[in-house]
Amino acid sequence: LNQAKSNETKEEYPYKLCALMSDKEIQSKYGIYPKDLPKRSREHPHFVKSLVPPRSITKQDLDKINWRNITLFKSQSMDNDTMKPMKITQQIMRNFCDIALEGLDASNDN
Repeated sequence: LNQAKSNETKEEYPYKLCALMSDKEIQSKYGIYPKDLPKRSREHPHFVKSLVPPRSITKQDLDKINWRNITLFKSQSMDNDTMKPMKITQQIMRNFCDIALEGLDASNDN
């Protein structure tokens, strides 16, 4: 982190990120032990609670999605040499989600 320049507005954070570092790199460079670092934001109860929707997702929800705004990325854990790129149309993705919801509904009924 670098201290922000004085010409930046008061609403902004006092520090600016200059590099991504692992906890070991932070300890080596700044002497701050990993146990003294703040909890990752994804571990905070408020964030975890916000991941759970207040109700079940329905097929009507799928009709409200703007499928053009969804970008798909290839998994980084997949073997890139053996995987061929595959084009997924908006309709295929919508159908996939529809089938997944049917499976969830069926498993919740049991």
